[in-house]
Amino acid sequence: MHVIDVDDYRPPPGRLFALTPTAAMLSAAARAPATGDPLSANEEFHLAAALQRPQARSWLACAFDLPFRADPAVLRDGLTTFARCHPTLRTGLRTGPDGRAERFAVPADAPGFTIAEVGGAQTPDGLRKRLTALLDRACRPLAWPSYAFAAVLREAGTTVVCGFDHCHTDAHSLAIAAEELTGILTAPTRPRGSRPAPAADRATRPTDSASEPGDPDRSRALEVWERFLADGDGDLPTFPLPLGTAPGGSAPPRHGDHRRLLDAAGTALLEQHCRQADGTLFTGLLAATALALRELGAPPPLRLLVPLHTRQRPQLARAIGWFTTVAPLTLDPAGAATLAAALPAARAAFRRSRETARLPLAATVTALEGRLRPTGGDLFMLSYLDYRTVGTIGEPPRARNPHHISRATAADTVQLWLSRTRHGLFVRTRHPGTATADRTVARFLHAVHQHLTEAIDDIPRTRQPMERPFTAPG
Repeated sequence: MHVIDVDDYRPPPGRLFALTPTAAMLSAAARAPATGDPLSANEEFHLAAALQRPQARSWLACAFDLPFRADPAVLRDGLTTFARCHPTLRTGLRTGPDGRAERFAVPADAPGFTIAEVGGAQTPDGLRKRLTALLDRACRPLAWPSYAFAAVLREAGTTVVCGFDHCHTDAHSLAIAAEELTGILTAPTRPRGSRPAPAADRATRPTDSASEPGDPDRSRALEVWERFLADGDGDLPTFPLPLGTAPGGSAPPRHGDHRRLLDAAGTALLEQHCRQADGTLFTGLLAATALALRELGAPPPLRLLVPLHTRQRPQLARAIGWFTTVAPLTLDPAGAATLAAALPAARAAFRRSRETARLPLAATVTALEGRLRPTGGDLFMLSYLDYRTVGTIGEPPRARNPHHISRATAADTVQLWLSRTRHGLFVRTRHPGTATADRTVARFLHAVHQHLTEAIDDIPRTRQPMERPFTAPG
């Protein structure tokens, strides 16, 4: 799964087909009663941000290729089957009689679509613009449906694009969707409208906690949050190096930067190096991040947030939904000069961080009311996902040329998405669109890369050029 911004997505030229909800689907939503299920903390925050900035969009999309020109009717039926199999895609949000958001659900057979061509033959840039406009219109938290399906048809191939408002999906879900839909659309003799074998109704509700309500360790989780906020005077962390923005201010939209840090062989060696030091690849990346920031002048300790999935229950393994929480992490490598020396501190910091996943985000925010005083709109975050098995549960991946595509937005700090695929270790960054931020982030990523390669510098192949070479700041 290649993680990029939509501004950098260029599907091969072809004819764009889009799915439109049927009148029956729209009517079912209009008649649907409220479920009474409360919104998760993720949904509350997402909806509040959307209402605050109505013109902004926060959607996620997956795209993948089929090695043949698909029949539009088969695409329509396959994507309809997919929507009917996942409870979140049969639900929506709307404004209730009391003015607050409420959830509604349509019957399992309600999702239905028509499919039609949108314009004539399209160039890669024209397709990107049309797809962006299509997803911007549909993928909004109070829209119905708040997701969209499309496909680009060529003589010898098809690109399928599925976009979702963030309420419906997370990064895991995009990989699951690409794999599942590949299976549905390539099945040679599947009856129209039938359900895919692995997709019997998944869990219906997102969760922002990895534990059960009676977990006795929740008090320790709250203590970690309390110390984290006290260290930041109540504020959430921001990137600790200059970005050329005023405090609390954001910059014009900047499309994200994405590049390869290590090839597949180098990534495997780095993981081996980390495990020999009783760590993991992720704690090694945390250690490299802390070392890079320290050598560039950032004051210790490193403070950031890390997203964690909450799919511990088996029935959530292939569910589509927003099953994540965020955890605070504080890391000080002290006198460590190498990644191996910094790994014990990174391992201990991540262990403390994971304890906070026992407390749901909603309960965290309620318990910390008055002590949580964020000054910016964004927060310094580092996400990591190994896409080699997500969505396949150990099976060989089937999706061809899969992409995780995000909407480009304005930013006031740095956010990092690290991903591992069978092609190596990649990073996507989001940061303010200023010259200072460009230079700072380039220097930071170069320093991270140096620490990773120095950990395995006896293997020459790990020093291959990255996909987009770093340039020294001017």
